Amino acid sequence: YVGESGRSRANNVAAFFRATFDAWKDYKRTGEQSVYVGYSPIIVVDADKILSEIPGAHFLHVVRNPWSAYADTKKRPLPLALRHYMTGWTLNQYFALYFQSKFPDRLHIVRAEDVMADSYATLGSVLGKLGLEPAESLRKPTWNGTELEEVYPWGTLRKVTPADNKATAEELSPTERDEIRAYTWQYLDVFDYRSFV
Repeated sequence: YVGESGRSRANNVAAFFRATFDAWKDYKRTGEQSVYVGYSPIIVVDADKILSEIPGAHFLHVVRNPWSAYADTKKRPLPLALRHYMTGWTLNQYFALYFQSKFPDRLHIVRAEDVMADSYATLGSVLGKLGLEPAESLRKPTWNGTELEEVYPWGTLRKVTPADNKATAEELSPTERDEIRAYTWQYLDVFDYRSFV
């Protein structure tokens, strides 16, 4: 695909997504697909490049409260130290907010907690800004059209409910919770996390 389009960051990204979906043999296609979605939280630090070089692109940043996010990352085979993780978490939020101010109609931020509580309304609101209709599949976690009872093995999450999310945050010790609050203080009000734990 890059051979056809020529090499550039925008063409390389488009080729990556096109090739991914073309190579996916059991993908349930309707023939009406027109949007590609990728996932990597740290890519928000380069959102300006994506939005500048791909004029029709939109960027969706999903922020999760820092306590649950860190508690889940501690369960990974090679967990990050709290300070290291919080440096990345705060950096992501800084760039998400900064680039949203530069591209207010194209960089969208939602809280994971709002998606967990009502994914159809939360994501439907973003889709409306893109001129797209929300699909019924937004009402529950699915993979390739099939409802998932658990979302594992994507990360360490198994259930994506507000109660499970809160319980995950509460797995941390009081010292860890306080330390996270100290690292992330400047974003707690912005994202309405001040009283999460």
